[in-house]
Amino acid sequence: MHDLELLLRGGVVGVALLLALLFWRARPGTALAWTGALLLTGAAAYALWGLPQSPGWPFGLRVLLVGLAAPAPFFFWLLVRLIFEDGFRPRPVHLPWFLWMEVCGLSAMALRGVVPADVTQLLTLGFRLPSLALIGHALWCLWRERSGDLVERRRTLRVAVLTAGGVVAALVVVAALLVRPAPDRAPPVRLAESALLLTLLVAAGASFATVHADLMPEEEAAPRQAPSAPPPDPPDEDAAALARLDALMSGG
Repeated sequence: MHDLELLLRGGVVGVALLLALLFWRARPGTALAWTGALLLTGAAAYALWGLPQSPGWPFGLRVLLVGLAAPAPFFFWLLVRLIFEDGFRPRPVHLPWFLWMEVCGLSAMALRGVVPADVTQLLTLGFRLPSLALIGHALWCLWRERSGDLVERRRTLRVAVLTAGGVVAALVVVAALLVRPAPDRAPPVRLAESALLLTLLVAAGASFATVHADLMPEEEAAPRQAPSAPPPDPPDEDAAALARLDALMSGG
């Protein structure tokens, strides 16, 4: 089971980082590119942090992983609104959500085993409960505007995001109820979580990715026969008669 979990989490990391790169290349330097890339990088970090051996990794690596993974629901909320709400832009008023989740997540990781367990559990709830609130609000926004969206492709995508977002929200609820760090969860729970994350990422990639026509050469058609030369025009009898008349009149 451990080897299968490693395989699945490795797949999550690879697919998430590839999609992050594609997101960035699609709209480089924009808020959409930054948000999508950070969300997907956070998913990759969360997959690595869920490994049971992660608490023994160097402190700097753990800070990096938790710092990327903790605010992932915040970036999901931003991404949903950037894609589906015309005119929405990130504003300074949104920043406290991000900072609060970062502080609580990093503090829970750094103080684990140093302070009483009740303190780290409160800190863990400090970023999981805002995660639930942001995911719930994002799904509500998707549902509220579903009938007014005039872009057909985007209306179809709403259903997919609502479904996937519901699954993610369910995962977050379970994690919040357990209030246990990801590495400490039971192996079957970690395995199911890994499989579900990989499935969601592959489905998301299938929804967003397009294959450029230049990479799909057309099949060569059968050689076409060269068109035959048109038949010569029939002799113009009137022109010949006029030529003979002109010769007679000129005394030829």
